[in-house]
Amino acid sequence: MASHSAGPTYSTKPKIAPRATIHAPNAPSAPMYAPYVPPTPAAPQPQDPGFELQKLQAGRNVALGNSESAYQTGNLGFDAGYNPDGSVNTANPYSRAAMYQLDYEHQQAGTTNSMANAGQLHSGAILNQRNTDASGYAQREAANRLAYQRGLHGIQAGQLSNYANNALGVGQGDFSALLKQEYPGT
Repeated sequence: MASHSAGPTYSTKPKIAPRATIHAPNAPSAPMYAPYVPPTPAAPQPQDPGFELQKLQAGRNVALGNSESAYQTGNLGFDAGYNPDGSVNTANPYSRAAMYQLDYEHQQAGTTNSMANAGQLHSGAILNQRNTDASGYAQREAANRLAYQRGLHGIQAGQLSNYANNALGVGQGDFSALLKQEYPGT
């Protein structure tokens, strides 16, 4: 067998020299980047005259609807004899509520006179008749309040429908407030 002489050995990996550090006297300690420049804003979209007209018409319709709603609410309250908060409106002495009250007072006076004429002024019969008078007044008053509330509901539902149909002229906050007022719990 032939012997091989041991010669120089070569590595397959290349040798890399270490990096040299350059020291510049005025160099910043952190790498520098280019400053942020915001992008230029896009040109504004051109106005669509048709859309602007729709917004104006919707705003006009909402304003007219609000005015009509206020008028109808006041008119209904004046005729029925109630304010929107449910309190009695005394501005109209001929409202249904005022007329029911006057009718009740006349019934009470008539009951007193007829019972006195019959000799029953200090008996239980006068109390029974006054209770009957009060019950009749309460029934008419309740029916009047119910009619007022139904009328008010119809006005507010119409206003809500107007808001929904003219959505361009109404903000979501106004629509939600009227919706909650008309339909509590939504």
